[in-house]
Amino acid sequence: MTSHYETLAVAVSATPDEIKAAWRRASSAAHPDRAGGDTAQQQALNKAYSVLSDPDARRAYDKPAIELLRSAFDTALAKGAEPVGAATAALERTKGNIEHARADLSARQGLTIAKTGPNLVEELLAAKLEKVAQDMRSVDLALLMLKSYVLPEQTLTQGQIADRKAKGLPLYG
Repeated sequence: MTSHYETLAVAVSATPDEIKAAWRRASSAAHPDRAGGDTAQQQALNKAYSVLSDPDARRAYDKPAIELLRSAFDTALAKGAEPVGAATAALERTKGNIEHARADLSARQGLTIAKTGPNLVEELLAAKLEKVAQDMRSVDLALLMLKSYVLPEQTLTQGQIADRKAKGLPLYG
C-alpha cells in the first residue's frame, strides 16, 4: 500500500508548494491523453493531491499515524527502551498483526460466500476488511513518518542530496 505522500513522491514534511509542484509533474506524465498515460494512476495522483493540498484533510489523513507513533514512543519510553528502534519494532509487529487479521478475514469472507452466497455476513466482513485496510495504511504512514523525521541529513552525501533535489524527490522517505 502506498501513502498519498509516496504517490506524489514527496516527504511527509512537504510544503503545499512542494506538493503542488510534485502533483503537476507527476500528473503531466500520467495524463491519459499522453503516450503511456494511465487513468488509474491519474486518479490516484488527483486523490493524493486533493487530500494533501487541503490542510484539514491532510491533518485528518495524518492523525491516525501520528497517534500510532505517539503510542509507540510512549510505550518505548515507559519501558526505558531506545525510542526509535522500539517504536519501529512495535509498528512492524502491529503491521504483521494487521496482515494476519486481513488474511483471516479474507478466508472467512470466501467461506461465507461459498456456503451462503452474498448476505449480511459478507457485508460485515467486507466492512471489517476495509477497517483493516485503513489500519494498515495508518501503520505504513507512521513508519514512513518515522523514517522521514528520524534519519539525519548527514546520511546522504551532498551529491545524493543534489541529485534528489534535481529530480524533485524527497530527501527521505
